[in-house]
Amino acid sequence: MLKCRICGNSINNELHIAREMVFGLRDEFEYFQCTSCGCLQIKDIPPDVEKYYPPEYYSFEIPEPQRIGLLRDLLKRRRTASLLGQRNVLGWLLGVIYGAPDLPDWLLGSGVQLEHRILDVGSGSGKLLARLRNEGFRELHGVDPFIKSDMIQENGFCICKGELSDIDGQYDVVMLHHSLEHMPDPHLAFRLLGQKLAHNGLVLIRIPVVSSFAWEKYKTSWFKLDAPRHFYLHSYESLCLLARSHGFQVVELRYDSTAKQFWASEQCLEGIHYLADNSYRNDPHNSMFTQAQIDRFEEMAQELNAQRKGDQACFYLRKCS
Repeated sequence: MLKCRICGNSINNELHIAREMVFGLRDEFEYFQCTSCGCLQIKDIPPDVEKYYPPEYYSFEIPEPQRIGLLRDLLKRRRTASLLGQRNVLGWLLGVIYGAPDLPDWLLGSGVQLEHRILDVGSGSGKLLARLRNEGFRELHGVDPFIKSDMIQENGFCICKGELSDIDGQYDVVMLHHSLEHMPDPHLAFRLLGQKLAHNGLVLIRIPVVSSFAWEKYKTSWFKLDAPRHFYLHSYESLCLLARSHGFQVVELRYDSTAKQFWASEQCLEGIHYLADNSYRNDPHNSMFTQAQIDRFEEMAQELNAQRKGDQACFYLRKCS
């Protein structure tokens, strides 16, 4: 019986067969989509899932260390604080002269501040944390079950090899950037999020969404399905349902899909895996796409984001009062 692990529905759930198409292994896996909440989920979690996270997996790339002097660090913090809403003349002037800090769009306007304690769940080797540290954030922590061992980065933050349950303390911001879909028990994940989140804290979840044009068009050739690493591909409805069942509410939603939803999925249709020599990722000039096609894909992605039909989104959650 195909019973949804999000809402419990077992009526008329639809079975799909998906292949591993990042490394080109082409192993097949059964997924099913719930007809009630819309969540697409793997039928059986592979017992040997770690083999699908080899050393060359993209999130394990080691970030380049950046040494920052005390004065430069202070100036960067002033500039970043200004962009985050803490207005100061020096920070504003630095932004005018040197340009805006290198901060992700999803962070701006979220209420995240430099002094916040931030936990990145599924951080890999810490590329995002290194980026934030370089712009002045200091209270940074990471956790990932698939790194080889605990890591202490030269830029001053630690990454623990383990699960969310292994982390002590509470945090003002808990981020899950394309990691929730890798977790075998989303209900447990949300219970733990409730424990790790400080009072008035923010949970920021970026995930692929199945309630998207890309899933409708490509089905199991949709690149973001990413079998078997992605266990759950949530719809907007299923993520909101999951959040509400654990005392959270979605306070904001931003779609941030890119052209990749098209070119990577089109390649899958042609049997070209993501890391193939002739993949657009590795060799744009010898890929199956012209630059005009890629430009059009990007235009389409922005149009879909505006229509809330892009294939990935950022959910901002807070505990219900």
